[in-house]
Amino acid sequence: MYTASSTATRRGADAERAVYGGSKGFVVTFTRTLASELAGTPLRVQALCPGLTAAESHRSCGREPVPGREPRAAARR
Repeated sequence: MYTASSTATRRGADAERAVYGGSKGFVVTFTRTLASELAGTPLRVQALCPGLTAAESHRSCGREPVPGREPRAAARR
């Protein structure tokens, strides 16, 4: 099982995005707890934490990319 979180859980979310950072922190904690509960079974649980991506949520905030943290397009597969 894979869950989707964010690197914001490690570096903190940008200003005015506390709810976003907090919700992604929940996903990581939930994933770790579920993985512990399923230890010893054939099931695995992992959180995917991509870096900053070129997403509509970033553009809609009107924020410019932070130098050194320019957004990248998400992989299309």
